[in-house]
Amino acid sequence: SILVSFTNVRALAAVLILSYMAVPLLAFGAAALLFGLHSDYGVGLMVSAAAPSTLASSIIWTRLGKGNDALALTGTMLTNIIAFITVPLILQFALGSAVSLDPFGMGKKLFFTLLVPVILGQVARAFNASLSDRLKKPASFVNRFIVLIIILSAVSSASVEAARKGASVSDIILVIIAVAVVHSAALLLGWFGGKFMGIARPERVAISITGSQKTLPVGAYIAENFFPALAFAPIPVLLYHASQLVIDSFAIDVWKRAANTSNDVNRTAASSLLEDACSSGDAPTGSGRDCAG
Repeated sequence: SILVSFTNVRALAAVLILSYMAVPLLAFGAAALLFGLHSDYGVGLMVSAAAPSTLASSIIWTRLGKGNDALALTGTMLTNIIAFITVPLILQFALGSAVSLDPFGMGKKLFFTLLVPVILGQVARAFNASLSDRLKKPASFVNRFIVLIIILSAVSSASVEAARKGASVSDIILVIIAVAVVHSAALLLGWFGGKFMGIARPERVAISITGSQKTLPVGAYIAENFFPALAFAPIPVLLYHASQLVIDSFAIDVWKRAANTSNDVNRTAASSLLEDACSSGDAPTGSGRDCAG
């Protein structure tokens, strides 16, 4: 359950470390190596890495991969709740003074954009749960509409500038490679890092997905509103999101098959043990029907 997940401090710490330390460091290296930290693509890659986890898809992907979806939900909530603090700090640290950035101003805007709506929603629900339930569908529609507008705005501005300045195909290919490598490396770090820490497989799936996935709307909002002079900055944000959908679909398939194989092995082992117990007459009380079958 969600309450139990909040007590899983080690797993939640792994999510936060992966999301707000490992991914930004990987992106920092890729941006510095391939584009330059203060170029459009370098800034866009850092914006992608600094963003919080996806609000819905990380939970869905975790569930599909036979992972702990309650932990994914808790981890996603935490990354979004503290984003107004972590995002400005990461970008200030990575980009420095070479890029015009007001960390306090960014943090304040992100606080009102990300956290205040959640707080107001919970307060409204506490006062009138039935009204909140009735407004759930309209509010969800409005939310999706706003997200769509943010994404379309970022896509539109990037497309216009790409057409005007003539975005290099080789640069776009480099961006695709960069975001794919950063996301894949984060997935592997979450999986094998969790294994090294002795964390169980379902929790490792949640850590890998939640810690490596980055939300598109927040990234697009940051690129569009805080770096308007860098017209190509939204491109890595958009491509990171696309890459995580493709890469995670393969990872989920592998994890799902591994989980099914593990279950089959466990069932076979249990059946074999029961047969041995039946043959020796040591079967537990009440298992006579299983022995007879």
